[in-house]
Amino acid sequence: MVLTADERYRLKCLFEMLKQHSYSTVVHSHNVERVTSYMGAALSLSVVEQEKLYYGALMHDIGKLHVPLQILNKRSELTRSEFNVIQMHPKTGVDMCRNIIQDRDILSMIGLHHINENGTGYGDTSNDLEHNKLVKVVHIADVVSALFETRAYKKPFSEHEVIGILQDDTKLFNSRLKDIVISNIAVIRSLVVSSYLASKA
Repeated sequence: MVLTADERYRLKCLFEMLKQHSYSTVVHSHNVERVTSYMGAALSLSVVEQEKLYYGALMHDIGKLHVPLQILNKRSELTRSEFNVIQMHPKTGVDMCRNIIQDRDILSMIGLHHINENGTGYGDTSNDLEHNKLVKVVHIADVVSALFETRAYKKPFSEHEVIGILQDDTKLFNSRLKDIVISNIAVIRSLVVSSYLASKA
């Protein structure tokens, strides 16, 4: 096992706290986990890599536990100061989980999942983290899941629209991962539950 029983229990407790704070974020996290699991199988990742991917995907937004709900659930465009708060969630997540786990790959997925293929974006660049293939899988799964989800501020994108976004991209995503998503778009769409609608159920 990648994590000890104690580490798994403590991460579960953190995740339960996130569920109480923002259920829609928890639903989104499960969506990302399902998409990354599918992509991990397509990439023939090892059992250890798949386990790391599971925890990295599930915990990638744990830092949003410290983002106010009025920002997370805002229907209109975020102000610059509000976006600055959002941008802190990867580093906050790493700081929270570093006290629980030591696995560098899982911490990297939490801290760097908003870093693009060309190095742009935002994340926890202050720690000794690595922008590796697992991070890149979580990155694209995070974006694709968000596009397919209904949010307070948007309707879900269609499969055709998501494919168009990925095909037009030249700098955000790893090309091999884009091909996997595009080639399996219907299956990936079926894995995504609308986080906004689920939070209203």
